Amino acid sequence: MAVYRTINTLSYIQACIYLDVFWRNLFCLLLLSLFTKATGSPRNILFIMSDDLRPEIGAYINQDTSPPLNQHIYTPNLDKLARKSIVFHKAYVQSPLCAPSRASLLTGRRPDTTDVHTFVNLRGRKRSNFTTIPQYFKQQGYTSIGMGKIFHDGPTPAYDDPISWSEPFWRGVPNHESECCSWKAVPETALKNKPLKDQQVADRAVKTIRKLAIARKDSKPFFLAVGFKKPHLPFVFPDKFLKYYPQDDIVLPENRDIPVNMPRIAWSPLTYLKTFDDINVLNLAHFKSIVPNNTVLALRRAYYACVTYIDHEIGRVLNELYSSRFSNNTIIVFLSDHGFHLGENGEWSKNTVFKLAAWAPLMLHIPGLTNQEIRTNQLVEFVDLFPTLVEAVGHKPLKICPRYSRKIALCAEGTSLLPLISKPDEPLKMAAFTQIMRSPKFFGYALITNKYRYTEWTFADRQTNITRIKWKETKAKELYDHLIDPKENYNIADNTNYTNIQANLRKILHLGWREAVIDKPSGGNRIYIDLDQRQSFVGNIEGEISKSKVNKMFSDSNITEMSRAGRNSTIKWHGNRRLYLPNPDPRTFLIETMISYILIFVLIGSFLALLCQRTIKGMHS
Repeated sequence: MAVYRTINTLSYIQACIYLDVFWRNLFCLLLLSLFTKATGSPRNILFIMSDDLRPEIGAYINQDTSPPLNQHIYTPNLDKLARKSIVFHKAYVQSPLCAPSRASLLTGRRPDTTDVHTFVNLRGRKRSNFTTIPQYFKQQGYTSIGMGKIFHDGPTPAYDDPISWSEPFWRGVPNHESECCSWKAVPETALKNKPLKDQQVADRAVKTIRKLAIARKDSKPFFLAVGFKKPHLPFVFPDKFLKYYPQDDIVLPENRDIPVNMPRIAWSPLTYLKTFDDINVLNLAHFKSIVPNNTVLALRRAYYACVTYIDHEIGRVLNELYSSRFSNNTIIVFLSDHGFHLGENGEWSKNTVFKLAAWAPLMLHIPGLTNQEIRTNQLVEFVDLFPTLVEAVGHKPLKICPRYSRKIALCAEGTSLLPLISKPDEPLKMAAFTQIMRSPKFFGYALITNKYRYTEWTFADRQTNITRIKWKETKAKELYDHLIDPKENYNIADNTNYTNIQANLRKILHLGWREAVIDKPSGGNRIYIDLDQRQSFVGNIEGEISKSKVNKMFSDSNITEMSRAGRNSTIKWHGNRRLYLPNPDPRTFLIETMISYILIFVLIGSFLALLCQRTIKGMHS
């Protein structure tokens, strides 16, 4: 418990480092004391996943949401969770497709490391020995329990990764779903004997929490993963949820056409949507296929109803936890595996690198740290979740993976998000990365910043130990300016006004995620170049920084300069000069605190002794 409190209060300690020594130590000691009394160690983890859910949640939506989503979505249970969580408003998955995204976020590795790009078994690729999130906590003494859809639900139990769980994984039985219909509102009477699969999952989760609650209080902590299938196609839900979305309130997307100048390789055919009979009869074209208006409206309404249905089932699980003895010592994670197109950009489903496909909800509740809603608009990635959970329970931070890490079981290719709890407005990275495969050797690699989405479509050599990207063989590019084109309607990669901007973005993309990190990730073995301390590289490229300065930042001399400064360093700007200041070591700081208070007590004791001595002399005189 002491270790947990120390680790999870480092942000409070770092907030004080520039105060006067005495007041700094006094203030931090008070914060530590208050934090210790207010919270216990949150040992358990409730890990809730949805499927194909873009941030179509009330807590994410306002008039400034970009791109715009349904302003009238009804999600009371997730909104309640958000009110006591840190909500990541710019969280992006590393591959907008079920299996590769789940393999990535559950291992903390990126798709080019897992080599999972299609609907394959995680362990089937290169006989990988990656440690997954549930497997890690199982190895740490947790009871690891999973149900529904956590890994990709392939045809055999091996897809559920049995090594990750303490007991057999439980899936549930799909009812009322078939290839006849892309959506279906099921009457309540039909659900009595054949409940929908997600209702079965919620029932199982409620029973599991009750079972865990009646166990001995000194029993092992648990990692409980609850995966819901919806709002994945087909959109099947209880018909009562249609009442929240009157037919006349449903509108068509404003941008139903494909983006101007979009390369054809960026298009994802509506292959899966056309597997349903009611869509197949429409005889949609393979490219630039536009779904009829009435079908679009019906599908969008059904999707929204599915979202509210899943919110209801999630609420049942959360309410059971809230009413149990675990309410104050359980971390709650909610996320989706990626986003979704509902006719925007002419697309349906996912499997693109458009923002709507890569953008997904992510929120984290940690008792004692996020009792009030914390909103952050800083860029985060789903590979950041693994190291975040490890540190949130007080364990030693994961080490950052070396460049060749397929044979390493446990390391991270993301960074802990805990610093954003105390400093939600301070960025951790200047870009998020995502990718998709079009053929076994051809990929789309994209980076997303606060202002742009830049993509290159190129070849890659998938070798045994590493995937080598052939940037010199790039066949197509995309660039979208989100400030003036948030819906990604115009590919401006050929616009000469953006030549310098594109060159800078290309440099970041080619160098990769390691060089996009602003601060040193927890447990890292190297220093990362900081390009955004003055919000001058990606946030406002054309106005603040020149290409020559960017090249200088990336130069070998600067990397050497940072290495000499030491791995525990922070970049500070002094005019145009970077200064590398040592970060405070927590152990040194705590020793400093103890010494300071010993000195304070000695001084107070000396003062009292002197006062007593003078008083006695006065009495004698």
